[in-house]
Formats: sequence, C-alpha cells, structure tokens
Amino acid sequence: MKRTFACVVFLLTFILCGAQGRLLYEMKPIADTLSAHMTKRTSVVCKLQVKTVLKRGNELDFYFTQSLGDFPWSEENIEWFRKELKDRLPKAYSEYEIGDIYSKNVNLSDLPTAALHNNG
Repeated sequence: MKRTFACVVFLLTFILCGAQGRLLYEMKPIADTLSAHMTKRTSVVCKLQVKTVLKRGNELDFYFTQSLGDFPWSEENIEWFRKELKDRLPKAYSEYEIGDIYSKNVNLSDLPTAALHNNG
C-alpha cells in the first residue's frame, strides 16, 4: 500500500512538474550520500533534503532544506561539498556546473563560521 502511494505521488509530481520533478527525483540519492559524507566529515548527524534544483544556463542551483545549515561550514568544507555534489551528478547533468547552493533561503557561501582557536 505504501509503495503504491509513493508511486502515485511520484507520478503526480512528474506530471505536474515535468522535467523539474524528474530532476529533483534524480537528485535525492545525491542528498542521501552527501548526508552520510558530511556526518563522517563533521560528526554532525543531519539528513539533507533537496527542495528544488533549478537550471540556469549551464548551471544547476540547489535549494536544500534548512538542515544544510546545521553543519559547521568553513570555506574548505564548502569547496569540498561543491566538488562532491558535482562528482555525483547523474550522467545526464554531468556537463552542468554547480551554481548557487542554498540552505532554506541562505546562500551556502554566507554560512562559514570563523575557526575556533585556543589562544589563551
């Protein structure tokens, strides 16, 4: 019963959203993989979910739920995340570049925190 419901929801999403729905569906496994890798990298357990992926020219902009902002971001982590995201794109989108990445409505580039130091 659950499987039938999931299939119906997917088909309705696909019909209503067309290519956008397909693109979003194809990105779900990427979010799952990145969740696991970010947890391993940062020790923060959080489930990433992609809300929307938009094509702008030859770029893909990713809109994640707020959970993306739960990780401790540094410039190094952002660079790593962008590369991991690009490396995991489905073959049909491998020619696209990674554009902007958002956590809710906040650009990922605005999330880095200063490194903690023990200078005293």
